[in-house]
Amino acid sequence: MELEVAASVALAVLIVAYGFIFGVLKRVNEWIYVSRLGEKRASLPPGDMGWPLVGKMWSFLRAFRSDDPDSFLSTFIS
Repeated sequence: MELEVAASVALAVLIVAYGFIFGVLKRVNEWIYVSRLGEKRASLPPGDMGWPLVGKMWSFLRAFRSDDPDSFLSTFIS
């Protein structure tokens, strides 16, 4: 019984740590690349830079799997 509780707590800690680490990496990725752009920043489309190494690929694939590719493009149109 104690082993199950310890495993559940360890799993919860790992999930929270995973989300926190990737959230921080996403902010650092955006901070690094946006700071390099300088004056070119205004010419970028609206939105964030996406997850490190993956970008917006997951949401792109999800939109095309749902047979609604316009939903992906509509997030970039203001």
